[in-house]
Amino acid sequence: MGLRLREQSSIVSSVERAHAPESQVGDQLAKLRTQLANERTLLAYVRTAVGFIVIGVPAVWLIDHPHASIAGWVSIGAGMAILLGGIWRFVRVKDRIGKEQKEA
Repeated sequence: MGLRLREQSSIVSSVERAHAPESQVGDQLAKLRTQLANERTLLAYVRTAVGFIVIGVPAVWLIDHPHASIAGWVSIGAGMAILLGGIWRFVRVKDRIGKEQKEA
């Protein structure tokens, strides 16, 4: 009976060792997915910021109405703020991902 338990524990430990590399690969893939999601999020911030700026520039330069000019400058400012916020978030999340990788 004791021999069987020893054999079973040996089999279990060898199975656990065999699955360890798969677990590491899974962790690496999860990290990669997180990095790609972070990059996609940055691109969404950039796309939104460009949209605000593209709306603001013609309003400032082409429309001869004081309210349009104010709205254009607000739109340009909002676009720049969104862009800077997106870059800040990207860098912060990228650093956090790197720290978690070093801890593991």
